[in-house]
Amino acid sequence: ILSRLDLLAIQGIVVENATNVPTGKIETLARGELRGAYGVVIAKQNTLFYPRRAIREQILAAFPEIGSVDFDMRAGRVLSVAVVPRAREALWCGEEDDAAADRRPCFPLDSDGVVFARSDESSASSTEFVYYGVFVHAPNGTTSPIGARFLEREEFAALETLRTLLRHDLSLAPVSLALVGRDALVRLSSGTELY
Repeated sequence: ILSRLDLLAIQGIVVENATNVPTGKIETLARGELRGAYGVVIAKQNTLFYPRRAIREQILAAFPEIGSVDFDMRAGRVLSVAVVPRAREALWCGEEDDAAADRRPCFPLDSDGVVFARSDESSASSTEFVYYGVFVHAPNGTTSPIGARFLEREEFAALETLRTLLRHDLSLAPVSLALVGRDALVRLSSGTELY
């Protein structure tokens, strides 16, 4: 069968841009998805029919700090797996903005509101925007917020739009936003609170 010819088989995998994640684990995940065939006809290691979606989903599930995965077939039938890390846009520092907030660990959020790693800081810096509130439940029933969304994508986008409006259009300096039920409390650098 043409799809099983060695001539069309992926011969190697190279992982690119994996600065904070082990490339060997990413390669192992990809190789695992290339085993077998679709039915008995098309080999999954075929350069034309390899399981892009399954590889991407495995990598994103295993490494919350990765925001996207792209593929490219290189010379010599080498599959390039390029990972793009999530960018830190703000912090999530717990459910409440209270006196204990200065001692509470904070977690980085990306532009979609996903908590993607444990912060190496015990609290937010004075220049970083901080969200407070209950996050959407963590994946796999864990209690860790890593890999969880602070809010649904549309709700988080609305809050980011509000933050941008305050900062750029109104020249205010928002430093935090605390969700209290369905309400939002925005604290400005001047100490003023908008509810």
